[in-house]
Amino acid sequence: MNNKKYIKAGCIILAMGFAFTAGRISKSSIPEQNANVEEDSGKKLICGRYEYEIVEQDGTVRILSYLGEESIIFIPEELDGKKISVIGEKAFSGNADMEQVVISSGITKIEREAFAYCSKLEIVIGGQGLEEIGWGAFAYCPSLMEIRFPKGLKETGGGVCAYCPSLEKIYISDTMESIGDKAFEGCPNLMLVYGSSMYAEIYAQQEGLVYVDVNRIEEEGNLVW
Repeated sequence: MNNKKYIKAGCIILAMGFAFTAGRISKSSIPEQNANVEEDSGKKLICGRYEYEIVEQDGTVRILSYLGEESIIFIPEELDGKKISVIGEKAFSGNADMEQVVISSGITKIEREAFAYCSKLEIVIGGQGLEEIGWGAFAYCPSLMEIRFPKGLKETGGGVCAYCPSLEKIYISDTMESIGDKAFEGCPNLMLVYGSSMYAEIYAQQEGLVYVDVNRIEEEGNLVW
């Protein structure tokens, strides 16, 4: 990840215990923070390498697009002092540089096709608190090898990882209750489901996939892979 450039504005980026800064922008290019949520709502704002808008209902942030060229991206918890709650529709779609993405805790929703068509994306790690993943959120990512659905997530939209031919394994948390139709259609190399719940095991059986209890991974390491 290129971290030689620094942000001059006060945009603190925290995700999964890592802090990083990126993209030099002048103070005059950063919109002033407005305490009136209604006035900011619907306007496109910029903080660092993120374009975003304010969610009118609660004053949180919805990411609209990513403007950087990093290979490893830690999506922060806040932008301009406001909590991020939503990764918007097609926000990262078509990104040709991203290889790994870590989604911070507190983000509750990933909208449809948010990470679709990312040619180099290999690994996705979802943060705690994620409640909803939209249709085709990670579809058509030819390099995607692994995705981990975080604890707290109960269901995903249809085609969530459709047509990801390199996808080999998925982690299903013990809170998962439903996976949308054709979630992994066009993923011929998907063979392994790992988790620690009855749902994960049943899903593996229904899809003809190998199931591995995550507790065995912790006890026996690579012997179970």
